[in-house]
Amino acid sequence: MATEIKATSKNEAVESVSDKRKLRKLEDDGEYDYITVPPDGGFGWVVLIACFLINLIIDGFLYAFGAISDDLKDHFKCQEWAVSLIISLACGFYLLSGN
Repeated sequence: MATEIKATSKNEAVESVSDKRKLRKLEDDGEYDYITVPPDGGFGWVVLIACFLINLIIDGFLYAFGAISDDLKDHFKCQEWAVSLIISLACGFYLLSGN
C-alpha cells in the first residue's frame, strides 16, 4: 500500500511513503525527480571507511611479517618454524574470524 501526500504549490516537495522508503522531489533537476533517503542517514559510509582502514592495517601487518621474521628469530633465539607458527596462527585466526 502506498500513501501519497501531494503539495498544493509547485515549489513544495511531493512526498510518498512506499515500502518504508521516503522519497522527496528535487526542485532544480528534472532528470532526477526523486532521491531515496538512506535508512541509516548516511552513516554507512563511515562504517565502510573504518572497515577499510582496519583491514588495511591488519593485512599490511600480516604481509609484512616475512620482512621481520629474521629479526624475531634472532631476538628470541628460536628456530624458523616457531616464528612461522606465530604468523600462521595469526593469519588463521584472522581468516577464521570472517574478515
